[in-house]
Amino acid sequence: MGVPPEGIHSAGGRYNPPRDEQIVTDFRLPLIDAFVRANPIDRVVFKAERPRLGLVSAGKSYADTRQALSMLGLDERAAALGISLYKVGCIWPLEQQGIAAFAAGHETLFVIEEKKSFVELQAAAVLINLLERPRLIGSAMSTVSRCSPSRPSLSRSGSLAIADRLRSLGR
Repeated sequence: MGVPPEGIHSAGGRYNPPRDEQIVTDFRLPLIDAFVRANPIDRVVFKAERPRLGLVSAGKSYADTRQALSMLGLDERAAALGISLYKVGCIWPLEQQGIAAFAAGHETLFVIEEKKSFVELQAAAVLINLLERPRLIGSAMSTVSRCSPSRPSLSRSGSLAIADRLRSLGR
């Protein structure tokens, strides 16, 4: 991957929106993807030997997910029950190889987000063309309600949603 003649950084005084967009999509985004892959920004927190349910979350939702697992008494034994956890550190652009590798082998991928379905939609775009892919669940793809400003804590609703997912898998 080369660098465009004008560089990858914003140049003052130049106004060319189509070229700026091309620089972002052709040069900047691939650099971000490579950076996220080279550094442990997104990571597998734990992965089950026989993965069934993969939980994906970022930021505050990650902390809420951990608390929800604890409330269910699953923090120590989650992996033994087939639950895996992936922490997204860079929510845009979602690093495609990492999420695809994590998703491999899972029956269901449950994306837990606080408000909008931001990571979930990117994960769906990555996974849609894979021959073997998990079922994708989240606020955009199911009836799972998301946390909103009127519901400040995802922990209780997250616990219920995770428990519901486990029941649907027969756990």
